[in-house]
Amino acid sequence: MERERQPQSRPIETLKTRAEFQRVRGGGRASTPAFVLEGKARLSTEPQRGIGLNPADSSPATGNTAVATPGPRFGFTITKKIGNAVVRNRIRRRLRSALTQISGLAARPGNDYVIIARKPAAVQPFASLVADLKVAFERVHAAATPQLPRDPKQPSRRTPDSKTDRQGVTEGLSPTPARSATSTQHSKSSRD
Repeated sequence: MERERQPQSRPIETLKTRAEFQRVRGGGRASTPAFVLEGKARLSTEPQRGIGLNPADSSPATGNTAVATPGPRFGFTITKKIGNAVVRNRIRRRLRSALTQISGLAARPGNDYVIIARKPAAVQPFASLVADLKVAFERVHAAATPQLPRDPKQPSRRTPDSKTDRQGVTEGLSPTPARSATSTQHSKSSRD
């Protein structure tokens, strides 16, 4: 009896070193009840550690050397505070499985992502975990889009000659008067 084989998806490339995890800090960040997703585009000058190398493409005779594919890479952070090794490994397996379902659709090539697990990741329904992951990817990519620098020739939004100063006082109007001590005492005695 032959079973029909499912097409095997490409394995998830992972971050290995502390420096790779630290470099993702400062990029886009999205928080959900089950995890925090951080993401950042990889610099083209970074070494690829031989990820995605195809030995057939590399041959000294043709002068071609293997070049790493710029696919997305993922790192998982699950602290001991979340639980023992069994719980942490279960969370890692659940997150990795959810990631394989949507990574081709949501993850951008050439980006690194770190998923920081939280306790609810162990018990959250899997469909909800996948949905949260999709939304988190959208938020990370929206936060990571580079903002255009401000034109230095244009004045800033807040100028010294604006009508409102730091205390919120508008020109020509006096600030609201503070209550005097006598009016405070007078109102206390009227309550007695």
